[in-house]
Amino acid sequence: MTHVLYAFANVSASGECVSTNAADDQVNFPELLKFKQQNPKVMTLISVGGAANSPNFSAGTGTDAARQKLAESCVAFMKQNGFDGIDIDWEYPTAQEKQNFTELLIELRRRLDAKGGADKRPYLLTIAAPAGASNLRNIDLGQIHPHLDWINLMAYDFALPSRKVADFCAPLKSYDPAIGKHATSNVDAAVQAYLRAGVPSDKLVVGTHFAGIGWQGVPNTNNGLYQTNTGPAKGSWDAAGALPTGSFDYKDITAHYLTTYPRFWHADAQVPWLYSASTGIMISYEDPQSLGVKANYVLTNQLGGIMIWELSADDAQHSLVKAIAGLFAPSTGAMALTLTLNQAALTNVDDAAGRWQFECGKVLENQREVGEYASSKRVVFTGTDTLNKAMLTLTIFFSGERPPGNITLQGDHDFNSGKEIGSVSAASAPFSSHIGKQFSRVGGTLTIQ
Repeated sequence: MTHVLYAFANVSASGECVSTNAADDQVNFPELLKFKQQNPKVMTLISVGGAANSPNFSAGTGTDAARQKLAESCVAFMKQNGFDGIDIDWEYPTAQEKQNFTELLIELRRRLDAKGGADKRPYLLTIAAPAGASNLRNIDLGQIHPHLDWINLMAYDFALPSRKVADFCAPLKSYDPAIGKHATSNVDAAVQAYLRAGVPSDKLVVGTHFAGIGWQGVPNTNNGLYQTNTGPAKGSWDAAGALPTGSFDYKDITAHYLTTYPRFWHADAQVPWLYSASTGIMISYEDPQSLGVKANYVLTNQLGGIMIWELSADDAQHSLVKAIAGLFAPSTGAMALTLTLNQAALTNVDDAAGRWQFECGKVLENQREVGEYASSKRVVFTGTDTLNKAMLTLTIFFSGERPPGNITLQGDHDFNSGKEIGSVSAASAPFSSHIGKQFSRVGGTLTIQ
């Protein structure tokens, strides 16, 4: 984790940056400062706006004087509360406000640079930006990106709770293009639109959503996918009697749904979903597998990183954060990887000097197939250790539900204990953080840590 965005500050009716909840901020801001002291490399930004706090952007940017007033108050709010930058989350400028948005960002950049010169340090300026074409056309990407440190692309909400057909909220790639707008309503299509507009790839940060979307009244056809619904399902935080929001935190999904709802995976969209025929509820969401694929996509396309909305929705084990960090932070060490090796074939070949033993089979993770493996063991018929220990090379070829790639292990096989130990000697890009880590295999269980 490199940056924390605090959401949100509001734009007041008078066009100034103010606390959304002053009582909460009085508690949270000092805690953020303590966090920064403990993690001096992490920077914090105050995010101004958000869906609920955007209406006053219109008046606050309508004239030069209004933009100057708003920019001045945002910089003052940032400095007063110890932030390292400002994130503007205007949802969303209209066609008539396109130039006003550009001018606001130019004014903010000017004031932040001036403040940075006086303080002898840089200050950051970012925005939260839409993935949908209808809102994107009202943003002049070619004009604004030179003034921004990066753009947080809200690459989710391709399907909303209000949608009458249950679909995916954050598909990675084009999928089932004959249905709806699937060829253009996906993460990759949004990324490509920004790149075509001239945004440098390293300034584009892909946003991910740690909450899923659920619909009720979904008929038992196609496991609920692309089916009609009767509205949003009751979400994680919906009070009794309140209208359902259809919003499900990942921690709620793991605690109450993954254990009873069948899980499905779409090979083209590269995302999971849950569906229960008995309840008629379908949930589109992100999990460690889909986020691992998205992280690999970001690395492969040399994008700026991944943004998370929002941290509190993760489970107690931080499963979603870890799925991303495992690929993005190899210097901090890879997380333990536990796999099941299901042997399909074992062949012995003897020669004058000893024996080769060849093994192959399927690789499973959390009871789901993620690839294949092949291993060779070499035993030399000399001395008293004959047939007790063998030199081992084992390669795992990931595919399907894991990002494509491979890991090669080298070590020893002890025939007395049946245990294999050694280290990771090589790995392709998605798994390079595991190089040098130790492995052990007992029976069909392989652990790399």
